[in-house]
Amino acid sequence: MRITGTDDKIKIFLFILIPIILFLPQIIFTFPRNYNILHIKLQLSFNLKNRSFSAEENLKLTPLCDNFTALNLHAKNMSIKSVTFSDGQKLSFSYDSSKLSISLPEKFSTRDTLTFIIRYFSIPEKGIYFMPVRTKEFASLQIYSHSEPVDARYWFPCYDAPEEKVTNEIIATVPDSFFVLSNGRLLKKFHDSRTSATTFHWLQDKPHSIYLISFAAGKYTEIRDHSGNTPVYYYVYPHQRELAKFSFAKTPKMIRFFEDTFNYPFPWDKYAQIITHKYPAGGMEHTTATTLTDRTIHDARAHLDRDSDELVSHELSHQWFGDLITCKNWRDLWLNEGFATYSEILFTEFDKGKDEADYALYNDLQFYLDMADENFPHPIVYDGFHSPDDMFNFIEYQKAALVLHQLRQIIGDTSFFDILHQFLHRFAFQCVVTEDF
Repeated sequence: MRITGTDDKIKIFLFILIPIILFLPQIIFTFPRNYNILHIKLQLSFNLKNRSFSAEENLKLTPLCDNFTALNLHAKNMSIKSVTFSDGQKLSFSYDSSKLSISLPEKFSTRDTLTFIIRYFSIPEKGIYFMPVRTKEFASLQIYSHSEPVDARYWFPCYDAPEEKVTNEIIATVPDSFFVLSNGRLLKKFHDSRTSATTFHWLQDKPHSIYLISFAAGKYTEIRDHSGNTPVYYYVYPHQRELAKFSFAKTPKMIRFFEDTFNYPFPWDKYAQIITHKYPAGGMEHTTATTLTDRTIHDARAHLDRDSDELVSHELSHQWFGDLITCKNWRDLWLNEGFATYSEILFTEFDKGKDEADYALYNDLQFYLDMADENFPHPIVYDGFHSPDDMFNFIEYQKAALVLHQLRQIIGDTSFFDILHQFLHRFAFQCVVTEDF
């Protein structure tokens, strides 16, 4: 967003912001994109014993240039069986275990819409996880995805960068005892008595970034809730139904708070939270279907020491900042993570008071200073990373949140929250860079 006027306080803030937007030459980790993916439909079937899966991908796109004669996709360590057009016409392709290159039989233009069918098999090393759960009360197997920042390529061919927004479908076949959660709304569920399997068909019909496409499958109990007209769901292990309230009971309150604070209604069909074992992160803001570590479930005694409000509010706020609007590239990750980290503070202030919020800010500051003393404190907006994973750090989270709080103190609550409102409305369902803010 741009701020007009010559107020001295604004000048001070801009002086502080100057070193934040200095960046080094970009390190390229992908190839140029000359097409726009419109829709991805994935049909997945799993071999639990071998921890593998077979898939059929329906990929719909339009070229961004004329004389479009080849399609390049990220695809990591797959066995590609065939590539065709949707009418069955076979296409030649080459594959080097990292990039799938498809040759087209003629030149296409920006006026064309092309649909490809890619059939493949994978024993994934990333992207999809087959995770056994063994506790005193419960033993089962889970299957779940985690793609951020660039692991979607390990489980489906795609352009694996945040700038690509698509609609998508997940059609997953699992054992009868399993439930599958995915983005959007459940279109249908059908049982095959011959194979003792159930297929779940999910549709996400509003565009979101590739790394937000997700699913989680396993044995769960469902708890239903709501916030106004927004259906809310919690999925926990069967023996944890009574414990779920300690982690998730405030979710509807959080939704209403963020709707009021951002002045933007919850933008998706539903909001679900599902727990998984040994999840690669504490939580992940998959669109409409947040995945969380199962360590967030705790009993009444543990709840006295520490609750899950920070984690739950962080991932929920991403449904606006991160999912509705998304950083266009990883150099601008603070637009996702800095906003979500500060949203934790905002909800704490609302729910527990200013003293608790100030203490949380103090902890963020101390954490940043301690980490900066031991690590290279690069600018918030930064192109010098070797891998996108390097950007998920104390700078994009804690420092960025502190800068947002400083901006709020300089310009006041009215202007600050009006900026957030305008930012969301102007760029909804789009990707953004720091200069847009």
